[in-house]
Amino acid sequence: MRRRFLPSLLGLAAPMPLAAQDALPRLTRMMVPFAPAGTPDAVIQRLNQGFRRILAEPALALRLGDLGAEPGLGPPEELAQLVRTEITRWTGVIRATNITLQQRKPAPSDVPCP
Repeated sequence: MRRRFLPSLLGLAAPMPLAAQDALPRLTRMMVPFAPAGTPDAVIQRLNQGFRRILAEPALALRLGDLGAEPGLGPPEELAQLVRTEITRWTGVIRATNITLQQRKPAPSDVPCP
């Protein structure tokens, strides 16, 4: 995974690493299509083949690279393992730092208009 540099992502300055970047666990950002539980394996495999074919298109790969994205072209089992690993990692961080969920009151802009 490429190292992320906030100022360069925002277009504000030349790449400059954040001071705390190395002290924090590496964040993983993923944009991943998921299918409903119980989707037949044959359907999952066909979807995976289609996504792999699309992500291998040179123009799309170039554009994604320009955005700092690195397409993962692995099998569904690899994604499942990555998700399990991330859940385990972040569960440990949440428990070790005693992070709790806090409900917020809806802002006026959150309330739908009649």
